[in-house]
Amino acid sequence: MTFLSQTFQVTLEQDVVFSSTAATLGGQSGLDYLPGSVFLGALASRCYNDLEPEQAWIIFHSGKFQFSDALPLSNQQPSWPMPLSLHHYKGQEVMLNSKQLEARQLFDPAFPDARLDKWRQPKQLRKGYITASGEWIKPDLSQRMKTAIDSRTARAAEGQLFGYQSLDAGQVYYFQTQTSVEYQALFDLAISHFSGHLRLGRSRSAQYGRVKIQPVSDLHIQPRMHPSSTKELTLWLMADLALTDSLGKPCLQPLPELMGLPDGTQWLAGQSFIRTRSYSPYNAHRRCYDPERQVISRGSVLRFLLPSVPSPEELQSLQRIGRFQEQGLGRIAVNPQLIQTAQPVFEKPDAGSTVTAKAFSATPRPANSLLAQVLSTRLTEQQEDNQADQIARVLFQQLLSALDSARNWQGITSSEPLPEAPGRSQWGRIKDLASQHRNEPEVLWQKLISNDDAVIRARSGWQLELSPSETLDERVTDLLSAHQKSVLLPEILGRLAVLGLTTQWQNAIEGNKIFDKETT
Repeated sequence: MTFLSQTFQVTLEQDVVFSSTAATLGGQSGLDYLPGSVFLGALASRCYNDLEPEQAWIIFHSGKFQFSDALPLSNQQPSWPMPLSLHHYKGQEVMLNSKQLEARQLFDPAFPDARLDKWRQPKQLRKGYITASGEWIKPDLSQRMKTAIDSRTARAAEGQLFGYQSLDAGQVYYFQTQTSVEYQALFDLAISHFSGHLRLGRSRSAQYGRVKIQPVSDLHIQPRMHPSSTKELTLWLMADLALTDSLGKPCLQPLPELMGLPDGTQWLAGQSFIRTRSYSPYNAHRRCYDPERQVISRGSVLRFLLPSVPSPEELQSLQRIGRFQEQGLGRIAVNPQLIQTAQPVFEKPDAGSTVTAKAFSATPRPANSLLAQVLSTRLTEQQEDNQADQIARVLFQQLLSALDSARNWQGITSSEPLPEAPGRSQWGRIKDLASQHRNEPEVLWQKLISNDDAVIRARSGWQLELSPSETLDERVTDLLSAHQKSVLLPEILGRLAVLGLTTQWQNAIEGNKIFDKETT
């Protein structure tokens, strides 16, 4: 069968969040790739209502159109999930440099000529992606804690702290959409809606999800097939594989009959490397989770012994297997050259290869353009944030030293609590003031220090005696006076208050032994 296909490049312009599970408690672990289902959904959001029912059925429901997962693109080279057949000895360095794997240090224990050392422990390579030239790519992810905001009080909602793990902005991915040649008109219509900007993943209305998509050519996304023809068959999963038995139940064993292999095929379980997982994909249109899927994980390597040498047509039919192919599942590399021997076979990178982006404008922008002004403003703001953070940390250390002075003067040991000191409520008031008057340093100073009802005055713990002639509120006023007229005062106080709300301050006033001034 002849297929139409188009590859797209996806540039992350903001951090993007795709959670790996449907769990709502604890930190949310994120995926390091973009699932094909999000591109199917993104296309539906753009053109579903404009299509005839029959057209919408063919593109979105029939499985005739497939949208692959988006995997990392590095130096114009596509990457693939790390094959689980690759091992190295524990404690052995496998990198030639910061990214390049050394083939001589890797081996596949399924091959008799792997020359295993029984006195050393093999360790499987599991994380990241690999290119044809042996580059090991580990996508950059960040973890951030968030909290829901109570609309009535405009403050953090009680018991609604959560975390997101996100793919960092600036990374580049690729994905492919494919269909039969008989749907040429619908295919052209579909790919015409993909160029431009989209918002993908979770928390799209906040700070996450903006990506740029553009068609590319001259990008060969399938691993090179090994030229030899034998009865042995190796399948390397480019995406998760969802198999079901005759009753429609999930099956996590790659039985030959479920893989569409001919009768008499043997699954070589001892030479295969499999991991599994289960998850429930979220459907943004229905605002609920779909039924749980149990799948054989991407990167798994399956080996079979066929009753006869397969034809090229038979091998071609094995590149997509199982359910949910329209959402990126079931993509398979057949007899890939990279893992057909005891040691991986890496190709030399092609210095002349290029990825051509259609409708890509490289016209330089003038130095006084709006973009240049925005970037310059952001750079200035970032430098000011860094400066304010450094000042706040120095001030916090000085306040911790002030607590030590109070202990020495009052004869209180380091393991005993201080009788009085500002607590969380006082630091919270300072943080609120800094937020309310972030553009009014003079007003902030008045409400913080100068007024009769100022936050920092001889009450609420600020009256703590540091010496016969000095209290904590006097020390704080003296320290902050150097920044009284600075435009950074609100930012400095906000960051100082955040440090005051940490357990480190509480441990310092309670005499907790785990207190360590060097951790800030």
